[in-house]
Amino acid sequence: KTNFKAQLERCMKLISSNGNYREITIHGMGSALERTINLALQFQVKTNCQLNTKIASIEVTDHLIPLLDDLEPMNDTRWVSTIH
Repeated sequence: KTNFKAQLERCMKLISSNGNYREITIHGMGSALERTINLALQFQVKTNCQLNTKIASIEVTDHLIPLLDDLEPMNDTRWVSTIH
């Protein structure tokens, strides 16, 4: 997991006058939603930029490989919330 301050500094560097970007997109999914929202809000406070938020759900598949040889591998499909 990347340090929050480092992520914020990276965003600031990308959008600064020395950076090449006029717009950045921050993606998050599942358990990272809260962190992604906090990062975007802190970025907005520091830059006074406009936020454009989109939320969605995506289907993900977990491939489960058993530790015991006599069991079969399984796939588990579930929906995960995303924000960008």
